[in-house]
Amino acid sequence: MSRSASRLLIAAVAIVHAAFFIAYQRPDWTTQWTDQNGYLLLGRVLAATGRFTRFAGTPQYVPEAMRTPAYPAFVAALDALFGESHLVIAVAQALLFAATCLIVRSIAATIASDGVATAAGLAVALYPPLPYFAALVLTETLTTFLVTAGVANGRLPTQGPAKPMSSWRVSQLFGCTGFVFEPRHGDCAHFHSGIDLVGPLGGAVYSVLPGLVEVEAPSGYGGGYGIHVLVHHDGATLTMYAHLLTATVVSGQVVVAGALIGYQGSTGLSTGPHLHFEVRRAGVPIDPTTVFPSLFGSSGPPFSILPVGVSPRLN
Repeated sequence: MSRSASRLLIAAVAIVHAAFFIAYQRPDWTTQWTDQNGYLLLGRVLAATGRFTRFAGTPQYVPEAMRTPAYPAFVAALDALFGESHLVIAVAQALLFAATCLIVRSIAATIASDGVATAAGLAVALYPPLPYFAALVLTETLTTFLVTAGVANGRLPTQGPAKPMSSWRVSQLFGCTGFVFEPRHGDCAHFHSGIDLVGPLGGAVYSVLPGLVEVEAPSGYGGGYGIHVLVHHDGATLTMYAHLLTATVVSGQVVVAGALIGYQGSTGLSTGPHLHFEVRRAGVPIDPTTVFPSLFGSSGPPFSILPVGVSPRLN
């Protein structure tokens, strides 16, 4: 399904769901509910007099139970534009509900595949309380919209890469090495599948890009990579952070670029405190300097990771 078709589907489901509740609840619109009519009166008096009070004709001060200006202003604006009509308010709130669902899809698409993002938007569109409130004169729909829009406008660090540590010294590069504990690979008698970064023991380690976390314990000869964290980025590409003292994340957790994932250590088959940083594409190690030349310099032709969020899942 294309992105346009996905958005149309989500909006259609939301509007139909809201329309059902509008039809279902319309006979109750004349019911004198304290919260419902309180906000309604606040909005209509504001539209008529410019004063924020339900008791415009009262000569003395009357304490107000509700002093939230955003929703009465919303009602006042609709009354000023279209006249006093509960149906107009319900339709406007239904549109806000549909917009909220589309914003949820947009937020989800920054860290997940289009299919997952569509499912997230549809889950909100099918969530009964929101269209229920959209058919009434209450604050929940507007509040949900404003909060969701606020999240969408937040600074989500989807551009990278972030530094894996605050500072480091490179002790071993990618490729053929004289370190006898490294395995044979191709023409290399001993092959180093990543880049070793030396920093202080216990120094913070960060994810270079957003992705889905997988934490692994020491295994294999000498403990292998020790405690290590894999961050899956686009369904085929991952970065690995090995020989950690400890991990601060758990498997299945979604992280952003620059998120703390652990502390530098010397667990597993290691000659001293360092971070073994590795990039794999479809399970094949790739020289990190070609993927992240801005971090490590470049020793070969550039390699690009697919856009983050295409399909963050475990390989």
